[in-house]
Amino acid sequence: MTFIVATGLFQRTGIVERTVVAFLGMNYMDVPNPVFIGDTLSAVYECAEKRELDSRDDAGYVEIDTRMTNQDDESVFEGDMKFLFKRRE
Repeated sequence: MTFIVATGLFQRTGIVERTVVAFLGMNYMDVPNPVFIGDTLSAVYECAEKRELDSRDDAGYVEIDTRMTNQDDESVFEGDMKFLFKRRE
């Protein structure tokens, strides 16, 4: 459930709208604490890596580190998400 909320919050930033070619998966995902009804969640996203691909002229690789916390600043989700993003024209 926390992964779904983390990806949903990332979608709401508007960064991925009409720019993501593919979701490539994750290297790791950690859910150290549970989320309860009534919790207030916040997330921080950081671009950990980006690079051009020799195999694609239209897209590049981007890795996003994610940390989501509850109202007590306890970590409830940590992980990375790997994407292919469209290149700027």
